[in-house]
Amino acid sequence: MATFTDTTGREWVIVLDVNGLRRVRKRLDLNLLALIVGEAVDRLADDPVLLVDTLYVLCEAQAEREGVSDEAFGAAIRGDVIDAAVAAFLEALTDFYPSRKRAILRQLIRKGGEAEDRILAAAETMLATGKIDQILHASLSPTPSTDSPASSASTPDP
Repeated sequence: MATFTDTTGREWVIVLDVNGLRRVRKRLDLNLLALIVGEAVDRLADDPVLLVDTLYVLCEAQAEREGVSDEAFGAAIRGDVIDAAVAAFLEALTDFYPSRKRAILRQLIRKGGEAEDRILAAAETMLATGKIDQILHASLSPTPSTDSPASSASTPDP
């Protein structure tokens, strides 16, 4: 079961079924099944508000039972909770599919996580070693021009 805990300590259960997919598509104009292709992933990754709205639509019945408004839900999802919520969402998404596709999706998600870990580790190393400062300095420093005008001695008279 895909769950995450928000900053207030409330546990949320994400169940992804056809009804949830339909609600998200209708209310947010987002086809969650396009996540495999990448379009929806890009939209969710680039827009944390859309991500939280998607999670709310999927958890709405539970939120209504517990008297949690969409504003209160959104206010309780920040920081590390976002990572936990994304992990739970991806688990719910993979659980939606039949076992054969589910296995492939889990591998893809794991590989994506490994790539993200490598990128973050490289960024941390660049910051710790000062390499990022060197790159920024080099990109912002004026470079000598090689387009200087030819000397008058080599320019023919008209």
